Parts: sequence; structure tokens; C-alpha cells
Amino acid sequence: MKNTQLITWALLLLGVLSACSDDETIQELQQVEETSQVDPTIIAEYHQLNSTGDITAKYIFNNEGVLSEIKYAGYIELYNYNTDYKITNISKKDLLGNILDSKDVEYNTDGYITTIGSRTFTYNPTDNEYREAGGYEYINYQPNSTNPTYIETEYGYARYYFSSSPDNPILQYCDYSGVFEQHLTTNTTANYAQCSNNARYDITYDGNNITGDGGYEHQSRLHDTNQNPLFSSLTNMNQLIGFMFSSHKKLYPMISKNNLIEVDNFESYGTYTYEYLLNSNELPISSTKKYEETSFSSEYHYANYYYQGDTIPE
Repeated sequence: MKNTQLITWALLLLGVLSACSDDETIQELQQVEETSQVDPTIIAEYHQLNSTGDITAKYIFNNEGVLSEIKYAGYIELYNYNTDYKITNISKKDLLGNILDSKDVEYNTDGYITTIGSRTFTYNPTDNEYREAGGYEYINYQPNSTNPTYIETEYGYARYYFSSSPDNPILQYCDYSGVFEQHLTTNTTANYAQCSNNARYDITYDGNNITGDGGYEHQSRLHDTNQNPLFSSLTNMNQLIGFMFSSHKKLYPMISKNNLIEVDNFESYGTYTYEYLLNSNELPISSTKKYEETSFSSEYHYANYYYQGDTIPE
């Protein structure tokens, strides 16, 4: 009887040890699989710092190196995509997860944007531009001796249009206004319209990088020839930022293929330059930002780059 109990206990112990061994083997295999999926050339996080060394923004990317969220001190901005990597929603949450703002991005069957949150747009293929809903239109009837009867229509709207350069997929913006005249006696029409020089925003692009931006005051932007790990060709972010001209610069790092090295400000303003420390894959791991003008200069550690498999600080 005693021997039988000993044998039973021995068999149970072997079963437990075998189970533990199987679990450990599974865990080891999972770890190997996870490690094999890590690509050290794909960006995981990008941290921007201020001049005192505090993190001001954390850009977080998914497994394919596409921006998924930006963490700030008091809130998080999230970017959602469909299976074609078109942006379908941009939302903002506080640090407890409460939704502060949410904007759905919708497209028509041809892929053109129709709505961003409460804003609606109509694409005009003839002029290759978007017109935002709203604006104004006033109709005046103008009989006079020179043109006995004609109808004068004054109008204005927010215009988002593509530049004449085939290399630039980024929308430009301006407040567009004009006068449309319809001469009833001669059955002819005339249209006088233009973009406002004081309410516009242009973004120039050479097919690889943003080379300049601004309205009345324009900045030139220079890049090196090294790969910018924040850039992704998968998304339509370059199409979307034209509609976000008031807050679009935070998305610039995802639009250019190479690393920014200089921003030359308008006229007498100073110049920003950027220098990078590269890893063995010729990808940046940190950057320094310098500002120089005639009588003042400053320099500080500006950003850190973390790739898949890196240890990322909190």
C-alpha cells in the first residue's frame, strides 16, 4: 500500500514538472517569436523636449511605423485609420480616458474628403480644389446707362486647392473672394476673383520634403539626405494637413522623407538648425536644436528617437 502511494505521488510530481516545463517552453517560444517580429529600423516612439529637458510631446507609432497617438502633458491625441490607412478619426482624450473632442473624417466614393468633424467640403474637379461649406454670397441688381441690366454676385469662401506643381500633394489654403457679373442684355458673364494675401497658407513640397510654408511671411525648410524614420508612405496625412493649417506643424515630421536640418524664417527673424546623432542603421537617435539671429543664439537637446526593441523611458 505504501509503495503504491509513493508511485502515485511520483507520477503526480512528474506530471506537474512536465506541465511546468511545457509552460516554460511555450513562454520561451513566444518570446522568440516576439523578438523575431521586432524591426530595429521601425520607429516606436519619438519624444520632443523643451529647453529645460522636459518632454513636451511623445509621438507613438504602431508596428508598421504609422503614427497612432501624440501624448502631451494634459491630453492625448489619437489617430485612427481604415484598412487602406486613410485617416478616419482624430480624437482627443484627457489622461483618464475621457473624450474631449472627436472628429470623424469621411470620404466619397472617389476618395475625396467630404467631412472633418462638423466641417463639410465639396471637391470641384474642374478647378482641382475643395470648397468649405459656409462663406457668403450677396446678389445685387445693377441697372445703369452703360450696362442697362446686369446681376452682380459677391461671394467668398475658404478655398483648399492643389498647387500647379505635380510633385506637391499638399493642399494650399486661402480666403477666396470675388464678383461674378451676368450681363443680361448681351448674355455674357465675367468673374473677378482672387485669394487674399493676408489670409492664406502655402506649403511647398519637392516630391520628397516640405521645402517651405507660411502665408504672407514664408519660411524655407532644408533637409539632409538621410532617412527620416517618422515618415510613412502608407497614410494620407499629407492630404489631410492642408485642412488643418492652424495646427498642422505637429504633423510635419511625418510628411518629409528626410530629416529637417534648417528653418530660415522670414526676413530679419533668426534661423533654426538641427543636428542628428545616428545609430548603426544610419537612423537618428537624438537631435539638437539651435537658434541664431544677429545678437542672440541658443542650443538645446531637442528630441529622442526610440525604435522597436529599444528600452523606452516613461
